[in-house]
Amino acid sequence: MNKHQAEKLLESLDQRTQPDALKQAKSKQVVLAHWRQAVSQNRRRRFQKLAVAASVVFTVAVMSLWLLAPDKITNSQLLQSFSVQGNVLLHSEYIGTHALKIDTQLAPGETVVTGNDGAVIWLLNDGSELRQGPDTHITWLSDNHIQLTLGRLYHDTDLTNTAGTFIITTRLGDIQHIGTRYAVNQDANNVQVAVRNGRVTVLRDSQQKIIQTEQLYTVSNDGNSQLKPIKSYDEAIWTWAFQAQKPYPLNGLSLYEFIQWFAHENALEVDWNNQQNHARTVHLQGTIQNMTPQTALKTVFASTKFNYQIDKGRLQISQP
Repeated sequence: MNKHQAEKLLESLDQRTQPDALKQAKSKQVVLAHWRQAVSQNRRRRFQKLAVAASVVFTVAVMSLWLLAPDKITNSQLLQSFSVQGNVLLHSEYIGTHALKIDTQLAPGETVVTGNDGAVIWLLNDGSELRQGPDTHITWLSDNHIQLTLGRLYHDTDLTNTAGTFIITTRLGDIQHIGTRYAVNQDANNVQVAVRNGRVTVLRDSQQKIIQTEQLYTVSNDGNSQLKPIKSYDEAIWTWAFQAQKPYPLNGLSLYEFIQWFAHENALEVDWNNQQNHARTVHLQGTIQNMTPQTALKTVFASTKFNYQIDKGRLQISQP
């Protein structure tokens, strides 16, 4: 490029038009508006994606809660079976209060309340039997843990060789058996634990108390406790459990079978005095239902030629 050409180029550059300030501002506004619109569209798309994802998560959570809801847990998971006598109510926060029936689906967190004529016999998953007496309130926490708010319970683990851990929570402590038959009674003032045979532990204020065979342990609301022997089979803390059991049909059974059953129910040893074979030949009729132990014995033996006597935990059988 020579000097002349260079001067021509510079001259042409000097003649270029400078941008108008107003046009520059409008152009900037158009570009900025376009940018904002693009950003807004991107945000909406991201929000929609997040909303869909949140909706999916919420749906999954709801379905999980539905699948885990207590009313989906059946009796077969919580216990084997149960039988109902008299007036018994089931209270659930999901379905309200209604009569407990044999086909009711029981769930953890539900409360079972017996009326003054009511009782429930629970067959637990480990094969043991739990009897709930009249005027008793319990709440099922799991298949091996209940809360006793008021009333009476009787737990028989001698029926099975596979009895597992079972905890009864009361106002004054947790009660757990160690292979036994025992009764628990809670009223407004006291909690009582009576052991028929075996051992029971009471955990209270981080301290453990062991209750042995034929002992009655009482704890009051003020913290005082008492331990004393209890030998009589017809003590009130036992007799209700005998009355609350399922009807026991005698039809076709022998006197021998009845005595064996009665002795087990009342933790008695039997002195047969060589009367076993004779007792096997005597057949009975009728049903043991809502009777005290004394009434049941009198009723059955009145129809036979046998005599009985109970002394120091032994049921003695004889003939005139």
